[in-house]
Amino acid sequence: MNGLQTLFTLLDPPTVGTNNATVRVRIDAGHRLFSGHFPDRPVLPGVVMAHIATLIISGMTGTPMRIVTARAIKFLSPVDPHLTPELTFTAELRPGDNDTGVEVRATAGETTVMKLTASVIRDER
Repeated sequence: MNGLQTLFTLLDPPTVGTNNATVRVRIDAGHRLFSGHFPDRPVLPGVVMAHIATLIISGMTGTPMRIVTARAIKFLSPVDPHLTPELTFTAELRPGDNDTGVEVRATAGETTVMKLTASVIRDER
């Protein structure tokens, strides 16, 4: 996901070794991505929210992780970065034998904008 380094900032990255985290994420409304998605009404792409969730999970485990199975991923409300420059992600990990179950929720104030239930594994690519 080249070029996304300046799209968002994790304001309070998670602590390595924790199974629960709450992370505030600042979105750069002036990022060039929004000129194409969409010029008159910018919307943060769902794939970016899923990417942020994966980065948070990686921060919690201390190793790069990737989603192998998404049992449910719901984008419940569009995120206009001009109206909502900050999101809060909450993540819970449930380590298993072969993978780690995760529940991630992104909120804008009191509004849930994304829910993700997935299994992740170490990204050895």
